[in-house]
Amino acid sequence: MTSQEKDTIEKLKDVVESKKEDTLHSFSFKPKEKTLVAWEAAEKEQYHRGPVWYIILIAVMLLAALYGLYTGSWTTIIVFLLIPVAVILYANTEPKKIEVFVTEKGIYIDKKFTSYEDISIFWIFEDFEVKKFGFRRTNWLQTEKEVLLHDLDTDILRRALNRYLKEDKDKKEGFISHFIRVLKL
Repeated sequence: MTSQEKDTIEKLKDVVESKKEDTLHSFSFKPKEKTLVAWEAAEKEQYHRGPVWYIILIAVMLLAALYGLYTGSWTTIIVFLLIPVAVILYANTEPKKIEVFVTEKGIYIDKKFTSYEDISIFWIFEDFEVKKFGFRRTNWLQTEKEVLLHDLDTDILRRALNRYLKEDKDKKEGFISHFIRVLKL
C-alpha cells in the first residue's frame, strides 16, 4: 500500500470519527467511555390499527363480560369491561424515544447501564417488519431486554458486540413478543 493510500484511509477514518462525534452531540446523554454504536429508538412498536381491530377487541371483551353476567361473576364483568379501556389507552399512546449506546464497557439503554459481564448473550432479529436487538442478562430477575433498531445497520452493531459477547443466531421470537406483534398490542 502506498503512502498516498494510507493517507486517504487515515483521512476517511477521521471523517468517520468526526461524523460519529457530530451524531453523538444530538443525544441528551453521552457515556463517559468510548461509544461504538449509538441510536435513538422508540420504546415500543407503533402499530396501525384499523376500525376492525377495535371492533373485534370490544366484541370479544363484551362476550367475556356477558359470560361473567351469565355466571354471576361480577369480578369477571368488571375486568373484561376495563381491559379494552386499558388496551386502547396503551395502544394509542405515543412511544417514548430512548437513547441506546453500545460502548467499550457495556450497553446503555435510556441511561441505564448493563456491563458486558452482566450479559450472557445477544441476538438480532431482522426477519420481521421491525428489526430488534436483544440480550440476556445473567441476573435472574432481569433476564431479557429488547430494543428496536429502526434503520440502524445491523452489521455495524453485530461487529461492535461480537468483540465482547457471543451472538445467539438461532434465537427465535418469544411467545409473548409474537403474541403482542400479531395482535398489534
